[in-house]
Amino acid sequence: MSMAGSMLPPNLKEDVRAKVLAGFRITLENMDIVTREEIEVQETVLQRALEKISELEDRVLELESKGE
Repeated sequence: MSMAGSMLPPNLKEDVRAKVLAGFRITLENMDIVTREEIEVQETVLQRALEKISELEDRVLELESKGE
């Protein structure tokens, strides 16, 4: 092993890896990326809203037909 290599800390690989991963996490957090779980929750909310809209449209049509 060279003299320069012996001056490096033995856990350099782990330190570099930890710093790279921390930088990667920060970058992802700043990108406003959502998780699959968050998307699935929003899909469920949207589906319920669409069902409610459909029910309300049917109700409006029913009320309009009674008024004529």
